[in-house]
Parts: sequence; C-alpha cells; structure tokens
Amino acid sequence: KGDIKRQSDYDVTMAYYDVMKAKYSLDDAERAMDLAQKDLTIAELEYDLGTKTKNYLSQFENAYKSSQIKYESALSELKNKMAALSKEIGKKLNIDNDDIDMTIGIPDVSSIDLAKIKEDYLKNSASFFSLNNSLNTVKYQKFLVEDKYDYYKDSRSIMSDAIEDGFEELKYIANRDYDNVKYQYDESIKELDISLDAQYSGINTLMDTIENLKKSIEDTKITVKNNQLRYDLGGLISEIELEKSKSALKDLENTLNTAIVNLNIQYLALTQYSYTREK
Repeated sequence: KGDIKRQSDYDVTMAYYDVMKAKYSLDDAERAMDLAQKDLTIAELEYDLGTKTKNYLSQFENAYKSSQIKYESALSELKNKMAALSKEIGKKLNIDNDDIDMTIGIPDVSSIDLAKIKEDYLKNSASFFSLNNSLNTVKYQKFLVEDKYDYYKDSRSIMSDAIEDGFEELKYIANRDYDNVKYQYDESIKELDISLDAQYSGINTLMDTIENLKKSIEDTKITVKNNQLRYDLGGLISEIELEKSKSALKDLENTLNTAIVNLNIQYLALTQYSYTREK
C-alpha cells in the first residue's frame, strides 16, 4: 500500500514538473516568434525601399515560419503535458484557465547519504521486497531439506540407498534454487549501487551547470543594462537589438529554471524511497 502511494505521488510530481518545463519552452518559443516577426517587418520595409534583395527577405520569411512551427510544437507539447497531469490527478486542466505555480527551489544536495538511500531502497522498494522474500523462501526450503536429512541420518543407523539418493536430489534442487535466487539478489544490489552512483553523479553535474548558468545570467544582465543605456542615450542601438538582448536574458533564466526543475526530478528519483508524503 505504501509503495502504491509512493508511486502515485512520484508520478503526479513528475507530471507537474513536465508541465513546468513545457511552459518555459513555450515562453521561449513565443518570444522568439515575436522577435522573428519584427525582424521580418523590418526586412519587408527594407525590401520595399529597394535597399535589400528578395533573397534577403526570404531568409527572414523562412526564419519567421520556422519560429511559428516551433511555437506550435511547444504549445502542443504543453497541452499534452497538461493532459497527462490531468489524468494523474483526475481533474480536467486547461492551459488558458488553470494557473500553474512555477515556484521551485534547489534541494539540499549536500545532505544526500547514498548508504541511507540504499538502505531505504532495500526496505521500501516493492521489487526488492519481493526479491528478498523469494531469497528467504528458498533459504528456508534449503534449511528444511538439510534439517530433515540430518533427522533421518541421526534417527537411523542405516539409510537405504534410495532414501539417500532422494535426499541428495532434494538437497541439489534446494541448493540450486537458493544459488539462483541469491545470484539474482546480489546482481540487483550491484545494479542498484551503479544506478545510485550514476544518479548522484548526474545531480552533481547538474549543480555545476546551474552555477554556470547563474554566472552567465549575471553577465547578461550587465549586457542588458549597458544596452538599455546605449538605447536611452539616443539610439546608439536599435529597439529590436535591445529587445533581443532582453530576450536572451529571459532565455537564460528559463534555461536555469528548467535546469532546477531537472535537478528536482533527479533528486526525487534518487530519494523517492527515503520518505513518504502525507496527504
């Protein structure tokens, strides 16, 4: 029952995170389309004035069409992710009417204890619970056969060849079954160790990415500030250039936010068996 609830909570959270990422992608695509439209408008004016060629105009027409396709794709993706979330929570959601809380923080990665996480996996994972039960069952069967053999051996001065052979066959089967299940269990433990190490490494790599993005955002903010000053001083740059620099900053911020969402996804995947959410 606990595993079912845990899986349900996990699936709902993953679906919610997917919606968040889709909204960031749509925001980027919408701004890119708006800028492409403005570039096209300027190119059309230049073409009408005779300062630019038809080939030059076609480049901006194609760029705008491409941006429209990306926008429609991002919009469709958001609708799909919203539908998936609706299915998980049993409530119809609409991208136009239902607001999604985009607030998300960075989990405390420094508190990760892989040994404790492994212990929780073995205790709370249904697959390991089942495998451990199977191991205990064949181990007990092995004990019963050996115990019964010892009983017969101790209680009789002479054991017939048929009974001896029968017990040897039972002991062989019991040991074989135990060895097979024990091998499966040990291999599963090895795979779990590899998986946990890989997930932990991925989390640390993503943390480095997030720190680099934060630095890039600070640098880009300075660029935007300088561009704003240049624009205010009498049009040393065009309005579209200023808008593009602001859009570039927003792109980076959305990339950072998406990376933080992905970090939470990886963190939850790693620690999902280490705690239980309450209603």
